[in-house]
Amino acid sequence: MSVEEFFSVYDAALKAAGSPSESSVMRAAGVGIDALRNHRRRRTSPDLLTVVKIAHTLNVPPFEFLKPLGLTPNMLFGPSPDQEGGDVAHDDFERILLKIWRAMSQEERLGLMALLKARIDINAA
Repeated sequence: MSVEEFFSVYDAALKAAGSPSESSVMRAAGVGIDALRNHRRRRTSPDLLTVVKIAHTLNVPPFEFLKPLGLTPNMLFGPSPDQEGGDVAHDDFERILLKIWRAMSQEERLGLMALLKARIDINAA
């Protein structure tokens, strides 16, 4: 989780892309020519949008560049620490169920809960 590690991954991606000039990559990414040069000199983290644009330009998954900077998919897409296992959808199936639940009226929700309770009672017997 360091700026040096980020630049190591970035330099490897440049090499894998056929060693284009840094300025041509910055132009293609639509960011300022000095977008990374200043960060490399100062050993500071570049901004998130710049990193993502450059990753897309070099055909590198953005998290390959973001992980050395301390940003992982789980940080963005996983539940927050106070919600782990709590009131969040954990996968696509749960997100679909939540979407359906939110589209239902209160009366429909009560009816569904009654049906589920009856089904649970039957299975318990």
